[in-house]
Amino acid sequence: MVLPTELVVWLQDVEKEDKYVLGEEISVMGEFAHAKIPVVVGFVVTPYAFDLFLKENNLFTKIKHLLGTVNPERHDSIIQVSAHIKKLIMSSPIPQRIVTDIFAHSNRLEKFHKEIIFSSNLTNFLDKDEIAGEAAIGERLRAEWAHYFDSEYIQGNAIVPPVIFISQKLVPQIVGKLYTIEPESGARDIIKI
Repeated sequence: MVLPTELVVWLQDVEKEDKYVLGEEISVMGEFAHAKIPVVVGFVVTPYAFDLFLKENNLFTKIKHLLGTVNPERHDSIIQVSAHIKKLIMSSPIPQRIVTDIFAHSNRLEKFHKEIIFSSNLTNFLDKDEIAGEAAIGERLRAEWAHYFDSEYIQGNAIVPPVIFISQKLVPQIVGKLYTIEPESGARDIIKI
């Protein structure tokens, strides 16, 4: 079970009960890893890391104040508040404890997988970016946390704690060959798939 003190956890350490903190997708992948079913290798930056980031940068009060100024009747008000909050997040440093945990995990992951992928629950783990290097991970992490305050999240009040998944890049392999035959000439082509 992921504890509030755990800022970063390996996927294989995620348990079924963690769905309340990390969401259904990550908990299912963690269960697969426990059952020795091959899954992508990676680690999760928990919502607790986001909370620590906000706390150590004194952003809770500032963000709460800004959200209190939103006029839900005016879309430009929502966009303006969203932009202010994102600017605060992007200009705030990531606490050293988070940096240390993420870099230790990413170095271990990059030792075996040169290219890594960054995805999150805010995009249903569909929007995957390739990243390389510690600075890129930090910038991408802040950008994802800022994404948490996009105008549609503020307006819809459907805010879900951000869960970031950093994993190996899966490289497609050739698993077979497909033969095609041109109907008139009978010429054959091979397409690798």
